[in-house]
Amino acid sequence: MASILGVETLQHTNGTTAATIDSSGNVSLSQVGSGTFYRAGTFTPAFTNFTVGNGNVFGRYIRIGNSVTCWFGFEFGSTSSVTGNLQAISGMPFTSIELVSGSSTGYFPVDGVVWNNGSGWHSVQAKLNENATNVVWVQRRTDDSNVNATNPITWASGDTLNLTVTYETDDA
Repeated sequence: MASILGVETLQHTNGTTAATIDSSGNVSLSQVGSGTFYRAGTFTPAFTNFTVGNGNVFGRYIRIGNSVTCWFGFEFGSTSSVTGNLQAISGMPFTSIELVSGSSTGYFPVDGVVWNNGSGWHSVQAKLNENATNVVWVQRRTDDSNVNATNPITWASGDTLNLTVTYETDDA
């Protein structure tokens, strides 16, 4: 992929590389630490107690520096099912940082919405623990009850669960 300038490497006036752009559009800034500074892509989250069937699972992310924003969820198909509480969603594209040294109590909030086949929506919440790639405890925001097959939301073909989280990582 050529840039609009026709170059893939930008250099300082002293001749050292300042930035590179790879064929996927990822940007590396040589003077801003290691790794790629800007990345965008897809990932496949795995939902505990959820059978995809003919439904769709989706995950997208943008990473700028150490900040990661993910949009992910699923759309029910006619053969999809939830068999219990949605207590874990694994597969975030990068591991979250440790927020407090020696502690395991920190987390990044996850916000979401369930759309019931055009009949209405419910606000949900969850959390991404520190040093983790798993989201846990998907619950209805109004009463903290777990999101599952029948309580508090009845799932049907065409319903969607959409979640968003922004977190920090130090993965390369």
